[in-house]
Amino acid sequence: MDAIHARGVVHLDLRQRRNVLVDDAGVPRVIDFSSAVTVDPGGPLARRLAPVDRSGVLKYKRRFLPDSLTEDERRRLARVESWRRWWPFS
Repeated sequence: MDAIHARGVVHLDLRQRRNVLVDDAGVPRVIDFSSAVTVDPGGPLARRLAPVDRSGVLKYKRRFLPDSLTEDERRRLARVESWRRWWPFS
């Protein structure tokens, strides 16, 4: 996600399982950028929207590698999920 965000792209739909595939080498691949937006990589909009993508990554990490979540990641995921009910793209 860091590489995608560094290019000024925010996906916004990573929580949908169908948008993350795993190749034969076990590398996750992001597809379907139809909900994505381009932003200034360091700008205020990027700072507001990037956590949506990161929460998607943490969602999968919690599901598939739960023991690898740090306490900070658990808190960040809980914070995003607490306001996610207001997210219009659910």
